[in-house]
Amino acid sequence: MMVTMERTVVEATTVETTTVGWLAAATRREIIINSLLDLQAIVEHALAGITIADRETGEIIYANHEAAEILGLSRDDVRMAAGTLVELIYLNGDPFPISETAVMKARRSGQRERATFGVKYPDGSVRWVSSKAEPRILPDGTAVIVANLMGITDEIKGQQEQLEAQRERLELAELQQNAIDNLSHEIRTPLNLIMGYADLLLHGTVPDDRIAHTLGIIHREAKAVEWMAETLLWLGKLESGSELAFEPLDLTAVVRYRADAISLLAEREQVALIIAGELPACRVSGHETLLSLAIGNLVGNAIKFTKYSETRQVTVSLEVGEGEATVSVTDTGIGIKPEHLSLIFEKFRQLDGGSTRKFRGTGIGLHFVKLVAQAHGGRVEVESEFGKGSTFRLVLPLEVPPSA
Repeated sequence: MMVTMERTVVEATTVETTTVGWLAAATRREIIINSLLDLQAIVEHALAGITIADRETGEIIYANHEAAEILGLSRDDVRMAAGTLVELIYLNGDPFPISETAVMKARRSGQRERATFGVKYPDGSVRWVSSKAEPRILPDGTAVIVANLMGITDEIKGQQEQLEAQRERLELAELQQNAIDNLSHEIRTPLNLIMGYADLLLHGTVPDDRIAHTLGIIHREAKAVEWMAETLLWLGKLESGSELAFEPLDLTAVVRYRADAISLLAEREQVALIIAGELPACRVSGHETLLSLAIGNLVGNAIKFTKYSETRQVTVSLEVGEGEATVSVTDTGIGIKPEHLSLIFEKFRQLDGGSTRKFRGTGIGLHFVKLVAQAHGGRVEVESEFGKGSTFRLVLPLEVPPSA
């Protein structure tokens, strides 16, 4: 360490801030290594693979011989294994993020965590590893994460895959049940209003000057039920791969119609629904009902998640670019956390239980929008800042380029 300390003094004259951080990290490593000396005889010859990481930084400070054997790396390379030397993968072959390793999860939770992953080498071979990690305090008071590694055979991997598949099936079943419960609520609410106001009309208890208003409510709630039924019907057709009849259509008219149709919902929720500027002329080849439902789902979602915010505003816009048309729906609602962005288009997926109870919904709307976009050779995009709002974009190929 004397050589390292001398190097630090020289570098301090030019890169003071960097050196302070480097010195602090180096000092922590030295402290942890010194603390391990008394335990080394036990840990080094343990039958299980053991690594020890600095809880503050997550850096692997020590790996015993068995850990290096399990990972198929030299001991010096173990701490680089999740970075440049190898790739970590899930059981299904997808990339396994460093943040999901047992060590990193234990750093966040402060509790024992588990993870199973594959170590994929440059030659394509894979070793499967099961790991457990938990926070520990060394005798000198230093906080570390101790991980236990175990190599698993193909047979055990198969069992792990079966357990993972079973867990996913149970999770899907729970999501489906929640969706059914929420759908039942979504349908009952407008039906109760329809039946209630219809009873008032039948018994003649509605004043003459309120009859038109009452009929307007019945019509609006009936349209809401119709909208849900149509979405479910077309969702089944999209998922089954049914052939769709596309035709040239005026996307501008579809956007304007859907915004007008949903304006009553915005008015009821006291949300300002704004059409941004003069909508440009735009034609696409598509299915009018599907596009209308998709745009309606985006606008309806925006209203739902904006009605409790301070600035209750939803803006709908249409832009025509190079070969593409983009319908954007921007709200000033609750926004979406970054870690949820990859989940929101999954079928039946709700962001969390609290959000589901407060905002309801079936968890199929955004999934439906994604399928509609894909059926048209387009895509759906999202940008969001948690606590400030979101923008969803439905991007579709043009039937005729704007210059034509």
